[in-house]
Amino acid sequence: YDKPPVPKKTLRPKYPDFCKQAGIEGTVIVSFWVDEKGIVDPASVEILQSVPCLDQHVINIIKKSKWRPARQGRQKVGVPLSMPFNFKLRD
Repeated sequence: YDKPPVPKKTLRPKYPDFCKQAGIEGTVIVSFWVDEKGIVDPASVEILQSVPCLDQHVINIIKKSKWRPARQGRQKVGVPLSMPFNFKLRD
């Protein structure tokens, strides 16, 4: 594809308080399919790199997200994507 899909809103999963209090940090990597209408296929959402306390929050934000679809020339196309989400506690 020439142009990758772009989320319509910034994807910023909430850092759950109980994970913060437990001192849990890390990077969750999620893969998913964005179709030619810019809709995430919920069945395609898969965690590639897990931080168990944080995974479900990333899954939820991806499933709810809306996208501008990828393009091949003028044609809208569905594509697989992988995205990292970093969770870091402030000092």
